[in-house]
Amino acid sequence: MPISAILSTALFRSGTRPLALVPQSWSHQSGSWSHTPALPPLTLALALRVLDTTGVCARLPATSGHGGGGAMGGGTKPSKSAVPGLGPRRAALAWVLVVVLAAVCTFVPALLDLGLGIVVGLLVLITLYAWVLRRIVFGGRPISRRNKASYWIGGALLVVGGMHAPDALLALAGAQGTATIAYASTETGAHGTRYIQCWVELPSGIERLPRTGPCPAPVGARRTVVYSPSGLVGPILASRGRLMWWWAAGFGLAGIAALTTTAVRTVRGPDLPYRPAAPGR
Repeated sequence: MPISAILSTALFRSGTRPLALVPQSWSHQSGSWSHTPALPPLTLALALRVLDTTGVCARLPATSGHGGGGAMGGGTKPSKSAVPGLGPRRAALAWVLVVVLAAVCTFVPALLDLGLGIVVGLLVLITLYAWVLRRIVFGGRPISRRNKASYWIGGALLVVGGMHAPDALLALAGAQGTATIAYASTETGAHGTRYIQCWVELPSGIERLPRTGPCPAPVGARRTVVYSPSGLVGPILASRGRLMWWWAAGFGLAGIAALTTTAVRTVRGPDLPYRPAAPGR
């Protein structure tokens, strides 16, 4: 109850005026101290109502009543609010989203271009950390150092693993054949830089090698190649057994394991970002 309502109710019921609020003056007629007329209870109640609406009464310290409780007569201390952040179930779902997006966005762009995969992967990792983890999962709370370290280590492992994502795809769905070195051309990059690009002739047509530089053999030479019949990724001049698919698989699984470890510590471990409200005392 507002303090103004409490005081005004008490004044109207008692019909008395508190001496502390009534000034005194000397009466020459009676030769004694007399109380000057105090504010009527209605006027005092209105004044207290104004103080209450302006927030003055709300800032007054609470006093204990006869009931041994909180302000103005009783109650228990309010319980502490829950720590910001998602609950365990929602946090687990958010972490599943983070791990899946981190893996997909570091490997899929790398299939098309190595530089694109690195840039997109880093941007996605930064966005997931700053927006999904810090603002949603942890609710703005600071993240412990070991969780920061394991997250960024896992993200770096995924980016490194994406460097050989085309090898992993060709090892799974590629076709092995023979390619003929067609020619080498000089291309101009997006920033005006010039580089040499090698082109090879495949059973499905002429395609460029995914990595720039001079051709590994003279024009007309024949080399073993593993290529994608659909043309999704560029061909690699190597046999299927020499593809570095293990690089992508090893670093990718290690990155997912590091992110999963971070998720387990923050959902079920001692670094749980959510705490239930403390019981009142």
